[in-house]
Amino acid sequence: MQQNAKQGEEQKMVLIVDDEADTRGIVRAFLEEGEGVDFAEAEDGKDALSHLTGKEVLIISDLNMPRMRGIELLREIRARGLQTPFLLWSSALDTDTWREAEALHAHCFSKLTDNDAALEWARRVMHGETIH
Repeated sequence: MQQNAKQGEEQKMVLIVDDEADTRGIVRAFLEEGEGVDFAEAEDGKDALSHLTGKEVLIISDLNMPRMRGIELLREIRARGLQTPFLLWSSALDTDTWREAEALHAHCFSKLTDNDAALEWARRVMHGETIH
């Protein structure tokens, strides 16, 4: 995990969840900018739950992963009362899952067509913008 925050500052955390290590690395590389943000990576939803610290300013998750899918991770996070901004993206996001994710206050993007929009949305959230 990268340490960027100045000593004494509240540490912000972005959790990137994807079963493909290359994808996690690419997302992290695009978002690593400026001070005050650490990154954690998880290979699926179950792994992500073990990484939750309560300091997350953003969770970025793939939908289709082994052991626990992204929508299941989102359900569990909301069941725990956490309202952390959540970006759910996939190359195969069906309409029902998309609607459920949005009802749980997640933002959905297609990996096939929305990569730039997804990363821009993530950057804005990381910099403290409230986006509905």
